[in-house]
Amino acid sequence: MLLFPSFFLQLTFLVPFWKTSAVLIACGIGLFYAFYKIMKLREKRIRETEATKTELEKLRSENYRSRLEMEEINNFFSTSLLLKNDVEDILWDVCKNLIAKLGFEDCLIYMWNEDKTKMVQRAGFGVKDNKEMLIQFPYDLQPGEGIVGTVAQNGKPIIVHDTTKEPRYLAEGYSGLSEIVVPIKYQEELLGVIDSEHSQKGFFNESHLQLMLTIATLVAHKIKSIEAEQELRKQKAELDHVSRQLMEMQLSALRSQMNPHFIFNALNSIKKFVLTNEAENADKYLGKFSKLIRSILDNSHQPDISLHKEIEMLKLYLELEKLRFGDKLNYHIHVDPLLAEGSMQIPGMLVQPFVENAVFHGIMHKETAGKIVISFYDHGNYLEINVIDDGVGRKMSAMLKPNKKDHISLGIKMTEQRLAALKTHPEIPSHIEIIDLEDTGNAPGTFVKILVPK
Repeated sequence: MLLFPSFFLQLTFLVPFWKTSAVLIACGIGLFYAFYKIMKLREKRIRETEATKTELEKLRSENYRSRLEMEEINNFFSTSLLLKNDVEDILWDVCKNLIAKLGFEDCLIYMWNEDKTKMVQRAGFGVKDNKEMLIQFPYDLQPGEGIVGTVAQNGKPIIVHDTTKEPRYLAEGYSGLSEIVVPIKYQEELLGVIDSEHSQKGFFNESHLQLMLTIATLVAHKIKSIEAEQELRKQKAELDHVSRQLMEMQLSALRSQMNPHFIFNALNSIKKFVLTNEAENADKYLGKFSKLIRSILDNSHQPDISLHKEIEMLKLYLELEKLRFGDKLNYHIHVDPLLAEGSMQIPGMLVQPFVENAVFHGIMHKETAGKIVISFYDHGNYLEINVIDDGVGRKMSAMLKPNKKDHISLGIKMTEQRLAALKTHPEIPSHIEIIDLEDTGNAPGTFVKILVPK
């Protein structure tokens, strides 16, 4: 049996410090605090998120309400303008309703004067709320003068939040502390300017701007619509006047000098231009047609007219047909330099029936563009007039319109009678020759030769 002395072996086991009670308690407290902070932070973020959502909903609600109000105001102005048919009524109505619906304190509408050199006040509400005030205290601005003149010059809207700091501000009748000015534009054309002021600084905002721009656009379109209707009425009145002139023409003179179908077609062309709102073409056509009719009326009581007048009437007639048919019709008039246009007298409208026949029986049946050449040659004791077209020719024209009576036969017969009356010497030619160009080996077309004794 072995015996070990007690002092020989002694073992001591120590616990790690991180397992001690103090460390564990401290860690527990730290974890609890961290969890507490995380929860608090989470709650804070939830509250912030909810607050953000609430604010967004509030903004959406305000934005929706603002859009709804703008739509209601737009609908109000659209309906109100729809019932107006006078520009003055429109301008006064807009000024009054801008004050009533938007809380503006003063409103003026400026429009161009007759020569478009300056803007003049045409309507208002506030200080100047009636026509008598505008007449008694007139006010106009040059482009670039003041805020209104600046908008009139560049066509861009302006909001002034504080007029005391704006050097361009011009006090006129009413001195506001904020101002908004928008152009009345149709496409790129500036028609006028809407100017509103308020006694409160910063009163006008972007919503006001967008709404006023919409109203200005409605006003511009309505003004242009009224102007178009007025122009249409003017053209119809002119058309009625021309029609009355035609009714007053002596039937015999009309039959002997002009194909009634041309007049019918001309009136239909004018109606077409009017109905399709081609105001510029309608004006051109009406002007030329009226001039041609006046020339016929002036010359209808005379057996003969000067060659110069005959050529001028031919040009007017061809210009009218050119307006109707565009690039499909081309023409050229050649006058012999030796021919004294003003000194020779010939029967009025002698050539026009043949030119009309070349247009309708020759050129119009072509798929491509056609040309008419009219020439005047001096042969001493007689005048030679040639009308040459490169149309489809008489044979093809007859095939295309088999059931149509050849109207030119009547025109030829009348012209032959008129030429026969002019014949004073057997050796001087006075007749008409019609040659089908295809029979001569050329391309289809017709060659009319008119020989007129002097």
